[in-house]
This record gives sequence, C-alpha cells and structure tokens, in this order.
Amino acid sequence: MDFVPLLKRSLKGVLLFSVLGILANIILYSLGFGQAPLVVLDDNVEYYLKANMSYQRFGNEITVNRYSMRSVDFDRNEKKPFYAVIGDSVVYGQHTLDQTQTLAFLLNKKLKQELRDESVVVGSISASSWGPENMLAFYEKFGPFVGNTVFLVLSSHDRSDIPFMTRRLTPYRVVKPLTALHDFVQSVGERVEDKLRGDVVDIPFKKRLSLSKASLDSLMEPLKRDYARVVLVFHATKKEAISGTSNGEVYYRSMAKKHNVEFFSTINLYQDLYEQGSKPHSDNIHLTWQGNKQLSEKLAELIN
Repeated sequence: MDFVPLLKRSLKGVLLFSVLGILANIILYSLGFGQAPLVVLDDNVEYYLKANMSYQRFGNEITVNRYSMRSVDFDRNEKKPFYAVIGDSVVYGQHTLDQTQTLAFLLNKKLKQELRDESVVVGSISASSWGPENMLAFYEKFGPFVGNTVFLVLSSHDRSDIPFMTRRLTPYRVVKPLTALHDFVQSVGERVEDKLRGDVVDIPFKKRLSLSKASLDSLMEPLKRDYARVVLVFHATKKEAISGTSNGEVYYRSMAKKHNVEFFSTINLYQDLYEQGSKPHSDNIHLTWQGNKQLSEKLAELIN
C-alpha cells in the first residue's frame, strides 16, 4: 500500500482545516466573539462580575471596576458624591449596549451636568438574572457603599427570583474562551440547550415568592442605613407599559410604603413614550439605550 498519496491528502486536509479555522476566528472575532465577560462563582451571591476587567463584546465596551460593577472606577474611601443603581440585567445593560449607553453611565453624565460637579460617581450594582437575594449578598460582601441616593430597580419577575433556581451556573462565563470560534460554539450550544430544555426550577413558586420577599425586606435595612434617600423603582415590561397595569407595581408600591422609602413607577413614563411613537424597550424586558436615556433623565429629576 502506498502511504505517500494518503499522507499528502491528510496534510492537505489538516492545512485546509487550519486555514478555515483561522478565517472563522478572524470573522467571529470581528463580530464580537472571543471576549466573553467573566464572573466569579460564590456560595452566597451566586456569581458576580470579575473585577478590573475590560472587554469588547459585539462592538460594545464592557468595563468592570474594582468593586465588580459595570461602571466607572472609584475609591469608596474618597469623599465624593456617590449614587447607586441596583438591579439585574436591566441595570447591567446586556451585552448589546455599550458602556456609554447603560443606565448608570447616562445618569452619571446627567448628574455631572445638572449638579455641575465632575466628582459625582454613579455605581451600578448589578448583573444579569440577579434577584433581591443576589443583591443583598453582594452588598454584604462588598459594601457598604455610603452615598446620597440609591435607586433599587426591580421588575415583576424579581418577586420570585432567588439564587440557584436554574440549571445553568450563570448567564455569563466562568472561564475565558480559548478562541472566538470556541466562544461561538459555546454560545450556540447554550442557545440550543435553552430552547430544548429550558430552566429547571425545583422550588415551588409560592416558596420563591416568600424567599424573595424576605431578601427584599433584609436589603432595605442596609440601604436605609447607608443612603440619605432610598428610591424603589418599579421597572415595567413592554406589555405592562402598554396595558398600563401591573400586579408587580402594586406589590412594590406596598413594599416601599412598608419600609418608608420613596417609590417611582415607570409605567406612565414608558406608556407616554409608546404613545409618542418611541420604543423604550428592546424586547419585553430590557431597555434600548434611548430608553435608558429617558429613564436616567427621570431619575436625575427625582434627585434634583
């Protein structure tokens, strides 16, 4: 048997496969794959963003400061006017938004202008799929962050959101992808798995409601201790804004009253925008950068 032709064909196959792999990596990297934001797993927080990291994801800048916040870096030991926005992916901004389009960045920019103070800092205490218990555990681990005003942004689904309730470890990555192609394959695999299996929730709904409520009650105490003003912000979904009603709004309004903190509902704000022909949501839950801009301006008004 003549092995020379077989060896040549094998070498050509390897070379072709290598060239295709290199081209695929170049193309996928240009599309935004290869720099997946990383998180650290934690027994209490569940997960939080890896500190002091910068990424370019789908053409958008994602920068994480020393306190694992997707916001400007600052030293909490320095005396500066500090404001905080706490929440989940709505506050985090998704990877489809640039750092400059996130709620915290836009509010930071607006407050510097309104207050005429370049030292103002707005911190974004947030990560995708966080609920009140995640937020509480993070604040207990990294806080306190003493400041002027804190906005706690919650949606209807946060009423039943608790850590470790889904089959997936995290909506982020724990380990850096080897290449852009590796990142792409992982992303596709996760999407397919989500479609086929979905989330597996072992805890009954009523139990999750109770646990989340207890966490929200507990979270209010350090926020009221560390901030001059606490504002519970109800973030309405697209459906809730268009219909103008929400059980979640009623629930959070009552929680704000119970804890004697301020309350702001976005239902009317978003509804007005839709009636004017604007679309503040990018899907049913998350905001476009224009929606973030409108909300940041409203939060700045509340401060002023």
